[in-house]
Amino acid sequence: MKDWEKDLSHFFEKRESKKQHNEEKVKQKKSEVESFYSLKVVPAFEELKNELEKHGREVSVYASKEHASIAVKFEGVEEYHYAIKVRIFPNRAFPYPETHFTSKKDGKSYKSEGFIRSGSQDYDIADISKEEIIHNFLEGYKLHVEYYD
Repeated sequence: MKDWEKDLSHFFEKRESKKQHNEEKVKQKKSEVESFYSLKVVPAFEELKNELEKHGREVSVYASKEHASIAVKFEGVEEYHYAIKVRIFPNRAFPYPETHFTSKKDGKSYKSEGFIRSGSQDYDIADISKEEIIHNFLEGYKLHVEYYD
């Protein structure tokens, strides 16, 4: 066999090995994401639910393997919908918030994605605390209620 044929063969072997390695790492990250939702996100949302209900809000919490969300209604109208989702990479699981709401001012629906932290975005789900999730929700919720109400 010629050198270039060996080189090409080696290239594809290495590529397949890397692909299998990354698939295993992603599988492990998916398991970590499930724990993140059940141990941090849902408990944060349940605490928020308890407090918001004291202020006349109707609140529902939803969780799956792909995301967790909290929806807040006031006087029968959805006031704010906030979800935590995770982008999974072989070496990192990056959490981010997604919000949905309808403006009372213009009746338009809005959707946005953001960040849990400001500054560098090199954090992982393991770096995020339940308190950070609560703080991030409240920051967006209060701004929304103040501006769009």
